[in-house]
Amino acid sequence: MNNDAKLHIGESVVVLGVGGVGLNVVQFAALGGAHPIVAVDLVDEKLAMAKERGATHCLNAANTDDLNGTIRAIVGAAGPDKVIETTGVKSVIENAYELTHADGTCVLVGVPNQHITIDSLPIHFNKILTGSHGGDARPHIDIRALSG
Repeated sequence: MNNDAKLHIGESVVVLGVGGVGLNVVQFAALGGAHPIVAVDLVDEKLAMAKERGATHCLNAANTDDLNGTIRAIVGAAGPDKVIETTGVKSVIENAYELTHADGTCVLVGVPNQHITIDSLPIHFNKILTGSHGGDARPHIDIRALSG
């Protein structure tokens, strides 16, 4: 996660979709010193596992009337520093990008099966939109760094 998102200690992270990949993202965000870490999913059991792995806040998107407003109330009005999208759902991807802070990074892990529509103007300034290919993991370096 750190290789794609370039996470710094104290930055806010939102993980949209906390299945197998998203749970690992939450765990690595916690190990990397992110705060707060907001996990979002539709399944309460997955959110409970995210909490065990370091999420500071868990939101069931199906039970939240204003998801973006709720997230901004947690991370600040400008939006999260890092948003990691793992679902591949077109509307979730578009929302992930919109939610990301103007100077933030949105990482798409999930691959959509439809074209997405975004306002590209913020990319010309400081917002970053990138895709992930295995998190650009370097196991021989990254695992050693995580173990201290």
